[in-house]
Amino acid sequence: MTRGFGAIFTDVDLFNTTSLQFFDASNTSLGTFFALGSGPSDGMLSFLGVLFNAPVVSRVRITNGNSPLGAGLTDQNGDGRDVVAMDDFIYGEPVSSTVPEPGTYALMASGLFVVGMLARRRREG
Repeated sequence: MTRGFGAIFTDVDLFNTTSLQFFDASNTSLGTFFALGSGPSDGMLSFLGVLFNAPVVSRVRITNGNSPLGAGLTDQNGDGRDVVAMDDFIYGEPVSSTVPEPGTYALMASGLFVVGMLARRRREG
C-alpha cells in the first residue's frame, strides 16, 4: 500500500483520454483522475499525480491516450486520436500493513515452545 502515484505523459492533446484510476486493497475504486490536455500537436509534457492522506492505494490503472503507439501513427490530423507516451513513474514509499507476516507467528510459536520446554525441565528436575 502506498499514499500516492504519479506519471509524466508526453503529448496529451485531449482531456478525457489519459488517466490514472486508483484502487484500494479490496479493489474498490478510489477515483479516476485525468491528465490535462494542452492542445493539439504541441508535444508538451504533462504530470498527473495524486497523493492520499493515508496509505490506501493498492494498485493503479493507467489509461494512456486512445490510440496505440506505432510507426506512422500521429494525432496531428484532427481525427480524434490522442497518441500519448509516458515516462518517469513516481510513487510514495510502500507502507506495510498492520497484519503480521507468517514468519512472525512461527517465531512466536518457537519461542513459546522453548519457554514451555524450560518450564517442564524445571518441574521435573
